[in-house]
Amino acid sequence: MQELEKILEEIEIKKEKCLDIVRIEIDPMEIAIHREQYKGLRMAEDIIRKHMNDGWIPVKERLPEDDKYILLSFENFSLPLVGRYDEDTEGGAFYLGDCDEEDTCISMDLLVNAWMPLPEPYRPERK
Repeated sequence: MQELEKILEEIEIKKEKCLDIVRIEIDPMEIAIHREQYKGLRMAEDIIRKHMNDGWIPVKERLPEDDKYILLSFENFSLPLVGRYDEDTEGGAFYLGDCDEEDTCISMDLLVNAWMPLPEPYRPERK
């Protein structure tokens, strides 16, 4: 487990370097390259975390990307549910399924403590 934590630390350093370059770079092509590298590093990070914590990512460590459906774990509810995270200028919030902007998890007394990406949908084999 310590090896995976060391790898995550290295990934975090590389992600910060990518963000630093994006902040100061002028060339749009260089910015695009470093943004793609950043996304790749996040994907690698997610894979490692999956093997460290059964795929759950604590919200204290990182929030999910906006408006993508994810599986939510709750501090005060025993079943995981599908939802999404959405952020605007006033902050971010978790929503269950297709709930509208007013029905946040917190407004329903659901305290999200972790999340994970949804698996790919089942696809029957083709012959």
